[in-house]
Amino acid sequence: MKTDWWIEYSVSQRSFHIARIGEGVSTNAKRFFDRPLSMGDWVPVFVGTRDQCETMVLQLERRLEREEEPKQWIH
Repeated sequence: MKTDWWIEYSVSQRSFHIARIGEGVSTNAKRFFDRPLSMGDWVPVFVGTRDQCETMVLQLERRLEREEEPKQWIH
């Protein structure tokens, strides 16, 4: 079982991205060397197999939905 995939999350885009770890690191390194002060906000949040990452994205999306549910205040 290979855990060579990761999930990245962007707050500004409100989006998840699954990629191979090596590709993600290469992309981030290129962004850093090209534009170190404007790299974006993609943050790794999980490492696992491709299947584990796909399952985790579903769970993380549900977690975000719960966070966005309107809060009801009782006076």
